[in-house]
Amino acid sequence: LIKRLIISAKYIQKFENDKKIDRIKCPVLIMHAKNDEKINFEQAEKLHKLNSSTKLILVEDGSHDDANWCYPYVKEFIEELESK
Repeated sequence: LIKRLIISAKYIQKFENDKKIDRIKCPVLIMHAKNDEKINFEQAEKLHKLNSSTKLILVEDGSHDDANWCYPYVKEFIEELESK
């Protein structure tokens, strides 16, 4: 029964970040790994171009499912904000 429900369910996620990012006024850090197999890194580049006040970090290797590679960049981003 559960398997049938999951298969028949309509999962629609319309994040539409590209239509909203230009309205964000607070500091934004966008991070992406170029080898991400779930979401291509061009998405991150597109969002950054739509709101140039964002900070974009692209790394060669990282995992969509493991954020450990992100921590040093987040720390640096927060420290930059604190120093202003």
